[in-house]
Amino acid sequence: MEEARQHKDIRLCPENYLGCRWYFVTLCAKDRVKYFRGKAFCDWVLRVLKEESAKHFFFVKAFCLMPDHLHLLLQGNSLNADLLKFINRFKQRTSYGFWAREKKTL
Repeated sequence: MEEARQHKDIRLCPENYLGCRWYFVTLCAKDRVKYFRGKAFCDWVLRVLKEESAKHFFFVKAFCLMPDHLHLLLQGNSLNADLLKFINRFKQRTSYGFWAREKKTL
């Protein structure tokens, strides 16, 4: 029987994710499945990223969309910028949208 992967808790205190700071974030697809290969799907993911980053006071300075993950270089542009809320909302929208289309989790 295969063991479930254990993730190390590497998060800092929540206040480290607030305000005008720079962040490098990597987001992986579930089980590292290569979902990010189709142009239409990638365009949709990037459109959601653009919308949510604006709503949550972040500039996307650079990104690299790979077949099974996404790298982001982000800068908070307000004292109200909250990286944890932004990433949570981005993941919710993309996961739900993907499930609605494919009936699979992202």
